Amino acid sequence: MKTKLLIFFASITFISQAQTLSKTNFISDGYPITAGFPTKIDKSTKQSVNDTVLTVTSTSNGSTYALSCSKVKSTEIAVKSIPGIISRTEKKATRVDSKTTSTIDGETSTLIKYVNDKGTNITLQLFQEGRIVYQAFILNKTAFVSDDIANAYFNSISLSKTIESPKNNTTTTASVTPNTTTPPTNTGATTNTLANNTTASTNTAWAVNDRAEIFDAKEKKWFGCIILKVNSNGTYKIGYDGYADTYDEDVAADRLNKPTSNTTPAKPSYVKAVKGQTITIKGNLKSGEIMEDLEWAESSSMACWVGIRNIEFEGNHVAYWFDLPKKSIVKITVTPTSDKKRINIYGYSGFDFIKTPPEVSRCTSCEASFPEWVGQPNLNEPSKPQTIEFNATTIRNRVYFAVAGAKGVTEGDYTITIELK
Repeated sequence: MKTKLLIFFASITFISQAQTLSKTNFISDGYPITAGFPTKIDKSTKQSVNDTVLTVTSTSNGSTYALSCSKVKSTEIAVKSIPGIISRTEKKATRVDSKTTSTIDGETSTLIKYVNDKGTNITLQLFQEGRIVYQAFILNKTAFVSDDIANAYFNSISLSKTIESPKNNTTTTASVTPNTTTPPTNTGATTNTLANNTTASTNTAWAVNDRAEIFDAKEKKWFGCIILKVNSNGTYKIGYDGYADTYDEDVAADRLNKPTSNTTPAKPSYVKAVKGQTITIKGNLKSGEIMEDLEWAESSSMACWVGIRNIEFEGNHVAYWFDLPKKSIVKITVTPTSDKKRINIYGYSGFDFIKTPPEVSRCTSCEASFPEWVGQPNLNEPSKPQTIEFNATTIRNRVYFAVAGAKGVTEGDYTITIELK
């Protein structure tokens, strides 16, 4: 009986330690990896001359789950950096309990258990895929986490393998894994008649910056993409939605189809912005609606405006989005037709199709423009044009923006100009 009780209590202890992990992918951040975390994640990006590092953390029951993704200049540099990271880890450790060869989603990794100079017990998986070096940690102040907990975290990690360009094989297909969350679908959108058909349209002549969708025969799915270049041999260089430019590939026209609600949301409205051109859009606030929840805008991960300025955005909102090419700057201006209609503008880069305001929780950068005032605003003062700006450096991005009436402003004509340089 005593033995049975011990086994029973051991079972309870194991169950109480188990974590429910919610998977998150970081494809829209430029890192083709998915990992499970026990609680809401914190995410930050740091860029230097040599690399760009995405750091993700989540804390639960005294343990911190962390994922560091470092993108360097080449695969060769990434491979060579692994021994150096291991060496520095061991030198800084006050104790190394174990170091073994392991695997993460089929990639060879190094598993290290060590105590750092601050007395924290760390279980680390270090691995590399392409030009990205990954470090997955579980940190705990009092003891190493159990193997069951560590394995649950490490086994939740999956990698989307690099897309190979069809240099010698015109039938090569993309082998990426898309975001498992389906983009929002507008019920009024055109139905994709090719959803269960592996044949794409060959009658479309594509141009640079056209949006399309591409069929992946291996995944048996359509992926959203943008035309980056029209090649002289009749193929097209495309960029996949949510994937870094390392996944760009040249494809034949018979793999492309016009975008549908399967890959691209019908709302907000898409604007085709062309570098070197100015786009003009005319609209009226009556086509939008009031957004009751504005708390997302003042959150630290968005930082669009402080809560005291909500009154400037309590009217109807009308939203749009466009692709922002790398090495470009865009200026977006809204001009009310009547100076009696107080119409403002806001937007953010890093639009991921999945969550739009008020559901959005983070972005690359957020900007808003509205009349400046101290104390109480005078909503009767003449309205003026409002402008926001974004820039893209080394990666493509997507920009979501919206015009919004101040409190009580639910209709009114406006003109939007998008200057992309």
